[in-house]
Amino acid sequence: MVLQCKVVPAKLISGNMQSTTKDTDEYDILLHENLSQFKEELANCSKFAEELSAGIDIFVNDAFSQSHRILASTVGITRFCSACVAGFHFEEALHQVKNVMETNKKPYIAIIGGGKLIEKAAALHFLASRCDGLVFVGMMAFQIMHALGLAIPTKLVEHGAFEEALKIIQFAKLRSIPVLFPKDFWCMNNHIPNQLELYPAQSILDGWLPIDIGPKSLNEISSLLSECEKILWVGPVKFSLSSQDTGGASKLAKMLDELNQRNCDVTVVGNTACKALMNGSSSVSIHHIVDNVSVVWEILKRRKLPGLVALDRAYPYEIDWNAIYTDPTRFLVVDIGSGISSNLAIAYMLLVYYI
Repeated sequence: MVLQCKVVPAKLISGNMQSTTKDTDEYDILLHENLSQFKEELANCSKFAEELSAGIDIFVNDAFSQSHRILASTVGITRFCSACVAGFHFEEALHQVKNVMETNKKPYIAIIGGGKLIEKAAALHFLASRCDGLVFVGMMAFQIMHALGLAIPTKLVEHGAFEEALKIIQFAKLRSIPVLFPKDFWCMNNHIPNQLELYPAQSILDGWLPIDIGPKSLNEISSLLSECEKILWVGPVKFSLSSQDTGGASKLAKMLDELNQRNCDVTVVGNTACKALMNGSSSVSIHHIVDNVSVVWEILKRRKLPGLVALDRAYPYEIDWNAIYTDPTRFLVVDIGSGISSNLAIAYMLLVYYI
């Protein structure tokens, strides 16, 4: 709308991009359907990528949330374009992730939610090497408790995670940084779905499962964070898919909002954590939010992002745009993406609207 361009949907038929309108003069941009429905997209098929790039000179990737995946529309396509660059959203999100990696402010505390400790062990070791304290508020908390020799329900133990959890604890001890885990939980029983009970972490009764952290846990977290200059919150707080809400995430979000107002640098990663913060906050800048948690976990593991590596490293300094874009009637392709849903879009736009 800012550029006053007319956008029409397009479909990929037999490898050819076709608009849903017959008159090609009626539009400026072709917006492609969801590419994730094509197996060639997910397989990074070279032929499919070449078909997507037909007639294209310049590729702009603004799908940062898909940069950890190897897709035809974000990686394969770069082989067939003269210039491949990052879009504004991509660049801003990358800047926010870079901020997570820096230790320019201390104390720096990481609040870690979610599960699958084994998959994220390398990232947790990295955080333990950079941060001044780790706070576990998701399913990984039970693996830390298990490694410390505390009694937890057997069904909450992640198979094979004991050794990695113990290594994280030992490394944190070596650096003399605290490792916090919840001391109490709100729990539910499937046989009594409308009833919630508060249990100490080591005294959860059989048949009851944790769904959220309790007030004692929140108070301990608040005490640790009170003097922080920088905080990273990555991953969800809840422990199950239950619709019951005891407000653990919203209370944590409110806590971080108050710290942010005192000039604490707060970065929140992941859809669930971001929603909690946005719903309960009016001060945290949108620039401190990264919605896709998978990309950040990959970066924290010190892995390269395929979608980023595929772009021209010289941009924006050494590309001769006049040499690359010699025909103003040809098109520019932009992959704008839309988060975890993989609802990728291909937009064809005349360069005249950009320069």
